[in-house]
This record gives sequence, C-alpha cells and structure tokens, in this order.
Amino acid sequence: MLPALAILILPPTFGGSAYLFWYQGQQLVLSSQKQQQRQQHSETEQSWTSYAAGIASLGMTYGLQSKLIFPFFDSRHQQQLTQHLGFSEQQQKSQLNQKESSTRKQTKKTKSRTNTTMTGKTNKSFVPPQNLGDVYRRIGPPVLARLGAASLAFFTAGVVQTYVASNYQGDQREKQKNR
Repeated sequence: MLPALAILILPPTFGGSAYLFWYQGQQLVLSSQKQQQRQQHSETEQSWTSYAAGIASLGMTYGLQSKLIFPFFDSRHQQQLTQHLGFSEQQQKSQLNQKESSTRKQTKKTKSRTNTTMTGKTNKSFVPPQNLGDVYRRIGPPVLARLGAASLAFFTAGVVQTYVASNYQGDQREKQKNR
C-alpha cells in the first residue's frame, strides 16, 4: 500500500515543487532587475543560450552537491542505522560466526527466516518497515538531502536562466539601438 501511494503522490509533488523553486529563482532575478531600473518588462525572452545555461547550472549544482554533501549524509545515516539496530561491526561478525556454527549443528531444526548466500553465510532476510517512523529512520536523511539538493539546483537554474536571458535580451536591444 505504501509503495503504491508513494508512486502516485511523489512524482507530481516533486515536479510541482521543482517548478516552484525554478520560478522563485526567476522572480528573484526579475525583482532585483526592477529595483535597479534596468528592465521595464517583467517578461524575458528565452533563447537556446538561456536554456543551455539553466540546464548546465542545474546539472553542475546537483553534481557538486552529490560530491560534497551526499557522502556525509550517507555515511552518517549508515552509522545511525547500525546503532539503531544495535549492531556494531564486531557484533555482526561474531553473530555471523555463531550462526554458521549453529547451522552446521542444526540442519533441519531451524525454522527461522534465513537466506544462504553464495559463500554459505546465513543472513536474516529483509524485514519490511512496520510504520512511517521506521521508514523515515531507514531512508529519511539521505532522501531529504537529495530532495534539498534538487530544490537548490532548480532554484539556481531559474536564477541563471533568467539572468542569462535578460542580459542576452539587453545586449540585443543595445545592438538594435546602435544600428
């Protein structure tokens, strides 16, 4: 139920919020230009140059954040997750060794949910999250970091695209006046 609900709600919500952040970036540039009395029109004509600049800034902003910020959230979240589950690396190794020795002794008596990997080690199988709090503890911080990065990238793209479009439009006007 929860995955189906997420598939139905998240894409339109993300698309709408991406447009909203891009629009806010555009409005920031337009309002600053109005205050400087450079531009009489609130509309700017977009060109392939402005679109290319916006897409490039979108990709570069998100890429930069993925190199600098995501590893911090991912490593921190992994540490918190293992602490939340009560496992340290040494405990996991000792439990694996205990399970291996116990499975050798008991072949048919175990009825627990275990999977045997290619190497012969036994692992507990996946246990789905029981509530929304459990879902957030498992995936919350990394997903929120990526959503924040995407929001900032769309805002930056709106700023850069509108700035390039308005300067390109201003250059075109000056060339027409000089003729």
